[in-house]
Amino acid sequence: MENKIDSKAKHPPVWIFGLLYLPYGVSGAFAGATLGSILQKYGVDKNKIASAVAASLLIATFQFLWTPTVDIGFRRRTWYMIMCVLGGLTMASTALIDVANNINLFIYVVLTSQVFINLTGPCIGGLMATTLPDDVRGKAAGFSNAGNIGAGAIGAGISLTLFQNYSLPVVSIVTGLMLMIPGLIALAVPELKPIKRKVSELFRTMFRDVWNTARSRVGWSGMLFCISPVGTAAAMQLFTSFSNDYKASENVVAIVNGYAGGVITGVSCIISGYFCDRMNRRVAYLIAGVATAI
Repeated sequence: MENKIDSKAKHPPVWIFGLLYLPYGVSGAFAGATLGSILQKYGVDKNKIASAVAASLLIATFQFLWTPTVDIGFRRRTWYMIMCVLGGLTMASTALIDVANNINLFIYVVLTSQVFINLTGPCIGGLMATTLPDDVRGKAAGFSNAGNIGAGAIGAGISLTLFQNYSLPVVSIVTGLMLMIPGLIALAVPELKPIKRKVSELFRTMFRDVWNTARSRVGWSGMLFCISPVGTAAAMQLFTSFSNDYKASENVVAIVNGYAGGVITGVSCIISGYFCDRMNRRVAYLIAGVATAI
């Protein structure tokens, strides 16, 4: 059932959700951009790099199986802060790994950090659904994607720059801090105490809602949109791993996949969010896909 919130009621500023998405974006960009550069420098085979990147995407794909955990016990903002701390500490712990001799362990720990940080996404989505009226959700989505993709790419640029000039432990610690510190921003989002529900009830409700959604026309058509190859995010995650093949320097990679790409993407997301409140969002999605292909 759609959550109806009075558009005149006081709600959190939409830009704050962009800040909340910073850890999610930084974590994803690290796995997609920085991780590939690190593994390439350590002489890891490209197929293995691709497998590691694919595994990071699969974590997001199947996270719906454990997403209901963020509705158990604590407020969503509390779960958000917990996941930021766990994800940040896990990432920072890679500073203790001798990567040259334990490359698999390094990959596994980075992916574990992703498991924690990916759960911040459902927390933010729940907060948006329960605190924002529909007429500003497009703008909120724009800022969210700006924080996720845009600022995340800038975070990857920072990690790549650090990796070029400092040791890997420095990269691990700074990235861990970038995952943890934004967690405090959640305290600025007002949230009511959650209704206590049994864990079994939460999972039953989730699977029932998924089934009902899959059966409805709006639901299954929306799923087709999600699995369609409209975007290029999956391919983008591998670009840094092939920089040597294209004779791209480390600085070029940091600028294109980091700073410049992040700024351009972030601004585009905010502008797109404005239009999404003024037109059919599915049509906007298709237009963006066609424009990307062209």
